[in-house]
Amino acid sequence: MTKKNDNQDWWYEPGEPYPVQDGIKAQSQKGSFTKNWWAERWLQSLLQLMDRNRLSRGKQYARAGQVISIEVQPGLVLAQVQGTRPRPYRQRIEIREFTIQEWERALSQLASQALFSAQLLNGEMPQNIEEAFESADLDLFPATAGDLHMSCTCPDWMCPCKHLAAVLLLLGESLDNDPFLLFVMRGRNREQMMSALRNKRAAYLDGGTDAANREKMLIAQSGAVDLSIDERANLFWKMGDAAAVQVRVAAPEVDMGVLKLLGDPSFSQDKALVDKLASVYSQVTRRALEVAYTAHEQADAGDDGADAETRSDNLPEG
Repeated sequence: MTKKNDNQDWWYEPGEPYPVQDGIKAQSQKGSFTKNWWAERWLQSLLQLMDRNRLSRGKQYARAGQVISIEVQPGLVLAQVQGTRPRPYRQRIEIREFTIQEWERALSQLASQALFSAQLLNGEMPQNIEEAFESADLDLFPATAGDLHMSCTCPDWMCPCKHLAAVLLLLGESLDNDPFLLFVMRGRNREQMMSALRNKRAAYLDGGTDAANREKMLIAQSGAVDLSIDERANLFWKMGDAAAVQVRVAAPEVDMGVLKLLGDPSFSQDKALVDKLASVYSQVTRRALEVAYTAHEQADAGDDGADAETRSDNLPEG
């Protein structure tokens, strides 16, 4: 049933939607739909243009499980939402995919940051990733109306409607758990992203620029895997007097980052191998931190009231 208000705008008398069996129900039943900054950033870029009443109804739909399905494809999101009519409404969200040339620019910027690959594999979106895309003259998150087009088969004249609002909110929750969905919507899946980043990263380190050379030296000193054994050996013997070398041990910025960066080994069918390596990796790191801490404490104790010559006299023979 339809009525007209005083402003001559059509509106639809609200009714209870048909119940859904096993619908996609929001994990958040109150408050914010997102926890991580990248998911919140995605939602805010879209929901700020939405009618308040439709957004409120969209939240109710999302939390009641009225969304039947959501399918994310490169440049496209397809969904179905059960409304007040027997047949579910169909939603279509088209997002502008980056061109091959645009992705090349973006990946070159991403490859210049050593931690990006490890953080993404750890399920985290690097805090300054927007700056990398901006340096490539791109917006990772939708910025203009031309970045996406939304439609729904419902009779509501306003877009986004409450059905699209429910889909966008649940999509934000999905982004919370898998930031790679943001790249999928822009045209690259997880495997494509990581493969391209590894290749770009290798090309960056082999480029011979001053920044790359400085980073290669730091990588070699920290024991990272970006350099070959021969390269690390050559750099080691060029470091000069071993007594002058200061060894610093710190916990990794990304837990098990090296293992996550390398992925599952192709030479083993043992699915638990990575878990076993992770356990060893953790124990070695913990032991290294303990040894470094003990050495640091002993060095501080030796500095109190004694100079370097006095300390050398007290060293045990042999």
